[in-house]
Amino acid sequence: TGFVFAEVNADKIFYYQKPRGGFRVGRIDSQIVGRNISVKAVGSNLREDITSSYKYPDNSQAERFIQNKIQNKKRRTREIRKSFVKIEISPPYSASWKNDCNINFKLINTSNVLAKVKFRLLITCVSYRGRVNATLSEQ
Repeated sequence: TGFVFAEVNADKIFYYQKPRGGFRVGRIDSQIVGRNISVKAVGSNLREDITSSYKYPDNSQAERFIQNKIQNKKRRTREIRKSFVKIEISPPYSASWKNDCNINFKLINTSNVLAKVKFRLLITCVSYRGRVNATLSEQ
């Protein structure tokens, strides 16, 4: 699956904070994540290593080909900029099926400059497995 592929082929990226705000990529370690991926074997309580099913050998021609293909398709990483707007969300104390509930949002300007903010709210119902079942509200 795509999830296992990402887990096996992921890199650990270290970000450093700039003196004037924002972050930059400091170093990338590709040797930590995805070394041994295992699952419970069918019909026994033993572990089965599935790393080779999702990952080409390190530094092989096939691995370089796949990594280049991914690099060409992905969007370039953007620098993380410091935000001057803080958002506080207060979830409901309780929510029951088919009844209304209140969620409070508080936007705080942390700078000394007047700011205009566009705020979009999308509320969805998500299953336990992460599948979006329905859009409940969009404003």
